[in-house]
Amino acid sequence: ALSLVALLTACRGNPSSGLRYFTVEGAVEISGEFAWYGDLTLWEAVMQAKPIGEKCDLSRVQLYRETDGEPLTLTIDVQHMTDTGDTTLNVRVREGDVIRVPVKVE
Repeated sequence: ALSLVALLTACRGNPSSGLRYFTVEGAVEISGEFAWYGDLTLWEAVMQAKPIGEKCDLSRVQLYRETDGEPLTLTIDVQHMTDTGDTTLNVRVREGDVIRVPVKVE
């Protein structure tokens, strides 16, 4: 039987597997590369990485993405989404996205 790590490694180079990858870094309990398939929103991706309570600043989450070969940086208020349920800026995660959850500045 294949381990989960072996399975993910095998799928990594296989575009037909449907798995895509994004990275979360910063003030989260689980940082690094994540695999997913289907649809995934920015809010879901951040929550999957388990933001560190009082240490993180969810009001300034940064999304780094390449669009048509050009770098794009968006700062999105994930705290507002959580508090109000307003999903207007809850963008879909794309292959290769890097999400940074900053440390709260006192």
